[in-house]
Amino acid sequence: MSFDPIPFDVLGGLSNWAIVAGIATASIFLFLLVMSLLTRGASGPGWLVSQIGSCVHDWISTSPRRVFALSMLTFREAWRRKIFAVGVIFVLLIMFAGWFLSSPGDQPDTQVKVLVSFVLTSISWLILPLVVLLACWGIPDDIKARSMHTVVTKPVYRSEIVLGRIFGYAMIGTVALVVMGAAGYLWLDRQVVDKDSRASLTAKVPVYGNDIIWLDQQGQPAESGINTGDVWEFRSYIPGNTKARATWVFDGVGEDYLRPNPETGDPELRLESSFQVFRSYIGDADRGIRARYTFVNEDKDLRVPIAPFEVKEFHNGANITTVPRTLPVRRGETVDLIDDLVKDGKLRVEVECLTSGQYLGMARPDLFIRLPEHHFAASYCKALVGVWMMMAMAVVLCVGWSCVVKGPVATLASSVMLIVGKSFSGFFEELAAGNVKGGGVLESMVRIYKHTTPNVELEESTGQTVIETIDAVPEAFLKVTQKLVPNFGSLDFTEYTANGFDVPFSAALLPGIALMVGHCLPWIFLAYVALKYRELESK
Repeated sequence: MSFDPIPFDVLGGLSNWAIVAGIATASIFLFLLVMSLLTRGASGPGWLVSQIGSCVHDWISTSPRRVFALSMLTFREAWRRKIFAVGVIFVLLIMFAGWFLSSPGDQPDTQVKVLVSFVLTSISWLILPLVVLLACWGIPDDIKARSMHTVVTKPVYRSEIVLGRIFGYAMIGTVALVVMGAAGYLWLDRQVVDKDSRASLTAKVPVYGNDIIWLDQQGQPAESGINTGDVWEFRSYIPGNTKARATWVFDGVGEDYLRPNPETGDPELRLESSFQVFRSYIGDADRGIRARYTFVNEDKDLRVPIAPFEVKEFHNGANITTVPRTLPVRRGETVDLIDDLVKDGKLRVEVECLTSGQYLGMARPDLFIRLPEHHFAASYCKALVGVWMMMAMAVVLCVGWSCVVKGPVATLASSVMLIVGKSFSGFFEELAAGNVKGGGVLESMVRIYKHTTPNVELEESTGQTVIETIDAVPEAFLKVTQKLVPNFGSLDFTEYTANGFDVPFSAALLPGIALMVGHCLPWIFLAYVALKYRELESK
């Protein structure tokens, strides 16, 4: 796999959110204060304080009973619109998808990956348009039909209307998601029938090491391995039959990391790797590149190598190595994997390439300790939770836009934010950070005129400085815009589930929850303010 799961820093994320929210709140308050002074004179600040007090009173007086009643009303309205016809579309998709998604020549793990990816992707791209079309048109249609006038004349606060709409559409999306998720799981269970394919329907629980410690060909410390010319510098390579090494350090290793051997019952450690191969010469293409693990404890001057294994080229499968707890060393002696090789809970695993003239590529997630796996249904349900969080965020955004503008504009704005946040979030972040090669708009135009590639640095001059200064203005605007557009792509856990991994809580679900809450709270309040001061007579 080519992802690098890093545990989420809760305190860091919370502090950053608090700082941004505080700055935004202070800026909005100062803006409103200035506008109140310009429009109302000396009475402006008092009027502003009274309006803030009114908003606080509305939220304090919000009744869960009235919110629930409005949610059920929203649910029934959506039911009458036959919105569950989207489930029929999903059933039709999966009925015939098996004809086109797999072929007899595919490897079992590849077939499973394609099928799981298809199910989860289909569910997300059917659920999201459904809630967009519902949530963007609900409040504008109520205002146009004047049914909103009947509601606001009752003892109902605008905050309750906003929350009722959000919860009602979220309930609709949840029901549709549960139905399609159950249908997709049953379809996967019927499609994956052979033994080898079912072995790929799992939820592996990996334990990743720290950053890799590199040694060059002379055995000296290095910042990274060798770049073999790959543009994507995710992996570095070590040459074979040299002193080059790559060392992982695993923390917290103890007896609970061991698992019994299925045949003998003896405890063993299971290592799984997905190294890549780069050949400097073809040689015997049917044979793989030989590699070897060595367990190191420097304090006890222990270096315990185990039997070499092969890494084959163009092979997407993982190499699984089982390491018994009792390991033989020189002169017939043995060492204990936990008692002798683990130091303060840290286990050092050194990797070397044994085939002369060939290269072995690796990155931090390419080697991990594999704990007893969970059931595939657990990972599948967590992936659906990610889809649900995307759906909930989309509902909040759509209701927020519908409180400001009319239905068509709200649909367009919400769709743009959804597409950019889900499909182009990575590129958008790089563009906002100024990491795109070739510079900004003006610099790119200059490069086109001079026929200069993005990899060539332009000469420093006064004109170049002016161009970079002008390009910094849209970059600053993009940085602000990028913070407003939610990264829906980070809530897509399909890659974990399709590749047979459990969706980690600390590296996937927890940051997803933080992202959803951090974006939804401001949007809910903005939707309430927009609806509170919106002229309902204007259709």
